[in-house]
Amino acid sequence: MKNILFSIVLLAIIFQSCKKKDDPTAAAVACFTVDATESTDTAHTFLFDQCPPAYDLSYWDFDDGLYSSNPNPSHVFHHYGSYNVKLTVTNSTGQSNSVIKTIV
Repeated sequence: MKNILFSIVLLAIIFQSCKKKDDPTAAAVACFTVDATESTDTAHTFLFDQCPPAYDLSYWDFDDGLYSSNPNPSHVFHHYGSYNVKLTVTNSTGQSNSVIKTIV
């Protein structure tokens, strides 16, 4: 009897630990990588990649008057300078978060 009870408790623990933990109220966390943060080539196409997970809404502000809602856009800065690229993500519950990286 003790072995059966022990087995049931053990199976319940294993089952609980294997359950997928999707939390729809988890906060949005903005994160991205870029192929380079500096370039002296005015024709360089910067490649931006949003870190997983993909969010319902992604909004990129390239700080040069241009924007994108593509989760992983490419962008050319037509003038030398320093640009504060901002990614804002919004999850399915409407929570938003932003991150900024400087591109030179």
